[in-house]
Amino acid sequence: MPPSVKEQRERVREAVEEGQTLRVGDVFFPISLRWWQQWKEYVGYEESNASAEGNEALHPGRINNCALALPRKESCKQQHQGEEHQHQQEVLELRKNLVQYKDFEFLPEAAYTLLKEWYGGGPDLPRTVRRVGLGGNAYNRVELYPCVVDIACGDSVFHCGTSRERVGGGGAGGRRLVFATCLLYTSD
Repeated sequence: MPPSVKEQRERVREAVEEGQTLRVGDVFFPISLRWWQQWKEYVGYEESNASAEGNEALHPGRINNCALALPRKESCKQQHQGEEHQHQQEVLELRKNLVQYKDFEFLPEAAYTLLKEWYGGGPDLPRTVRRVGLGGNAYNRVELYPCVVDIACGDSVFHCGTSRERVGGGGAGGRRLVFATCLLYTSD
C-alpha cells in the first residue's frame, strides 16, 4: 500500500530534485504526461492544487506508458493484468516524434522507482544520459532514441533508428541469415 499522499509528494519531489543534474550513465524514465499530471494533482504536488490532495476521484491508477511505446499489443495489454506479467516490460522502443512536456516527462530513476512501487503499471522505458557533441560544445542529455543497429550475417542490413527493417532469409538459395540487434553507444 502506498504511503500517505503527503509522504508520496515529499519523497518524489526529493528524488526529482536530486536528479536535476544530468550525469553520464544516469537513468531516466519517460512517463506519460497525462499520468504524471494526474498524479501531481492527486497528491497536491503543486502548491496551487494542494486543496485537491488525496481526492480519490483524482487517483491516477496504474502507470500507463502504453501511448509512448511502439504498438506491441502483448506488452501493453498484459501490463494491466497484474504483477505476474512483469516480464512483458521489455519494451524499449518509443513512438517516433514524441515531445517532452507534451507527451511525456522525464523522471530520474529514483522517482520513477517509487511511483512504480506504489502504483505498478508500465511499460518501463529506461533511457540513459549520454555525452553528445565535441569539445566546448559537448553536453549531457537523456538519449530518448538510442541508435539501434540490426545486423544480418550473409547480407548486410544496417539501420539506425527505432524501426526494424530486416532481409528475409531461406530463399531458393537456402541461405540462412542470422540476425543480431545491438544498441550502439558512442563514447568520448
